[in-house]
Amino acid sequence: MIVKNFMDVLIDKIPVKDRQRLLDSFVSKQVLYVYNKIPFYKEMMDDKKIDPKRIKTIEDFRRNIPVLTKNTLRNAGPFSLIDVEDLYGGGGKIYLNRGSGGTTGEPTGFFWSVDDWNATVQTMVRGMFDVKLPARIIAFDGYNQGHIAGPIFDDTIRMLNGLSIPRHFRADDNVSLLQIKRYNANTIIAPPTSGSSKGGSVEDLLNSDKHGYITGKNIKMILHSSTPMTDALFSELFSLGIKQIVNFYGSTDALPTAISCLSDPRAMHIMNGHVLLEVIDNDGNHVSSGERGHIIVSRIASSN
Repeated sequence: MIVKNFMDVLIDKIPVKDRQRLLDSFVSKQVLYVYNKIPFYKEMMDDKKIDPKRIKTIEDFRRNIPVLTKNTLRNAGPFSLIDVEDLYGGGGKIYLNRGSGGTTGEPTGFFWSVDDWNATVQTMVRGMFDVKLPARIIAFDGYNQGHIAGPIFDDTIRMLNGLSIPRHFRADDNVSLLQIKRYNANTIIAPPTSGSSKGGSVEDLLNSDKHGYITGKNIKMILHSSTPMTDALFSELFSLGIKQIVNFYGSTDALPTAISCLSDPRAMHIMNGHVLLEVIDNDGNHVSSGERGHIIVSRIASSN
């Protein structure tokens, strides 16, 4: 199976053996690419005497490629993590650079190729196929546009044939509410709670909404990421008649890795395909469903 579009529902329906074969092919292709094109990974594999041609399966990948932490990637520097030929006129595949909000330490920024970005947006859209969407989405995107969540949510809304209105970077919550009303927004995209450096929050908008616009009559859907939504905020939104709340879990370097369950927005489903996500214990073994562990994410595919 050749994947050209990660919105293809057949990805979720192919037999287990075929899916495993597909993921193995993604992994082997990706390892060869980064070894041949990316200075950081070539140096790392040479130093550890890893032959990229022998990485044929996910199991080979697990046994041979060491886990890299966010600090390792921070210290590597952004230009050692891309094919410089793409950056300096050798093909023009570099499309975007956006950063994190510094939740886990020093803010980081990553480059994205056109193919990687498209695969990521397609994966976001595929995750929402079962969500009851407004007939015509007009979304207010409260995330800071310098943060990776701003543009990824914008492009997801566009691919869903909707319109995204970004929050002005100098706007306070009262000005943002005027934006929401002026454009008759029926969707709010924002971090759930106050104190985030990633943009204005749903909680702050509610506290400033003196005229009661944020109700189920006007707002049909809320999309959020970054931090979990509190039980109190869930209850308040449900009491206002807003029933469609979707939470994405991701990171700056991998973006969407999980999406909330329709039957329980506090539970998450892993979004495999463009990335390989595993949750492991301190010994490197997979944890059981519902158990806490370390999240390990590897980007393994693009839409190319």
